[in-house]
Amino acid sequence: MASENSSRNGERAPGFKKLPKSAFVESTLPVVENGRALYCRAPALTWKYSRELSNRKEEKLKLREPGNFQVVMVAPPHRGHDFSVDLYNNLLEQPLGSHPVAEYKETPFGHDVEARIDVLNEVVPETVFIVASPIESNDYMLINEVASRYRKNPKVKKIVLVAPFMANQREDKNAKIDSATGEINFTGQTIMIAGVMEMLSKNFDKIINFEPHSSASQAWAAENGMPFAPVSLWRYMADEFVDRLGNESGKFDPKEFAFIRPDKGRNIAALRIQEYLGIENKVNFEKDRDSNGNTTFKDLTQEQIKQVKNKNLLLYDDEGATFGTMQGVISKLIEADAGIKSVNILLGHARFADGFYDVKGKYHRGWRENIDLIVDQAEKAGIKIKFLISNSRQALGDIYSYAKNNSGLIDFVDVAPLIREVIETEVNRINFWKNENGFKELLLQALPSDEDDEIDG
Repeated sequence: MASENSSRNGERAPGFKKLPKSAFVESTLPVVENGRALYCRAPALTWKYSRELSNRKEEKLKLREPGNFQVVMVAPPHRGHDFSVDLYNNLLEQPLGSHPVAEYKETPFGHDVEARIDVLNEVVPETVFIVASPIESNDYMLINEVASRYRKNPKVKKIVLVAPFMANQREDKNAKIDSATGEINFTGQTIMIAGVMEMLSKNFDKIINFEPHSSASQAWAAENGMPFAPVSLWRYMADEFVDRLGNESGKFDPKEFAFIRPDKGRNIAALRIQEYLGIENKVNFEKDRDSNGNTTFKDLTQEQIKQVKNKNLLLYDDEGATFGTMQGVISKLIEADAGIKSVNILLGHARFADGFYDVKGKYHRGWRENIDLIVDQAEKAGIKIKFLISNSRQALGDIYSYAKNNSGLIDFVDVAPLIREVIETEVNRINFWKNENGFKELLLQALPSDEDDEIDG
């Protein structure tokens, strides 16, 4: 019988009840103090464990008809435009598989707070792909209800959530390290994604998520026996950037660019874009943090100024929220007076949050104010600003009107073709963590050669 501190696969990972310690990049595991697991970094799985978990799950499901599947769109109709509009129309014109695309319909009971949920064009296949970008807690409840509806059919063996965006990934730690003493202090925060994964695992067999904010999502999915493929948008966005640049100004020349990272922490997607595009010049920004927790960026060094001098700059981030960090970075670049030609910002997700007052009464600018400030500063310095943003989720702010009123500032990238591609890969039963598919370098995990390095959650 296994001891309290072990599992069948070896020593149990601290803070987890089902996973062995060998499943994790060791430096990301929590410290246990007074019976509480303190997560000061987001836990991260090894490449090997993710690959094996995916294989075990497929073997357990024992699918007989991989081609017998249905795609179900769960996109609340009151939401603004996102990928779902284009994908639904695409699936109507060019169906995936032999079954029609299904969609959820919500019908209110008069003025009651409850509603009736229907799935139009529903069939009973062996595999179901539910496509949705949950941005609120109620969205998770909705997609779980739709999955539960299919799960009740004995013929349905596998249900996959394809989520271009997933909320609740930012609260992935519950402790901080004191930089002065090295002491780890509990913050009282709830690791939100842990509860989400526990709920979804009741009805879903796998999750494919684009540009997840944290490696903790994959770790907590695995704790509940559910493979989680963290697919980055980096190559998709980079290709779109190069193609559109070519249409505007000719061939992309990596020597004319410098790659900018808002911090020097490890960012797998940013590193791969830089290597993929062959950009040698780079700048990693360093932050200053005061005793009140306010963050500013250090001035560029002479070496950093040399890297960006007379260049076009390229930045990549998983999402844009208030753009406060972006505004701080671009301000320092402009202050360097290095003859920068343009700043091109690629964003995986469009959160675009409004301004707010914190508990101390301090006002924090929102997305519109910060972008207006960025554009104003850039125009005065003769620098062109360009945003390229995926439509992976509905933004909180009205970015489509803003883009229309600011011609040439914001372009959008449709992720619908990538959604089709990941579904086709899954239908063909190709393991995302193996070499025979094109997703190996898109997974936001350290590759086998360096999987023991630290991962920035």
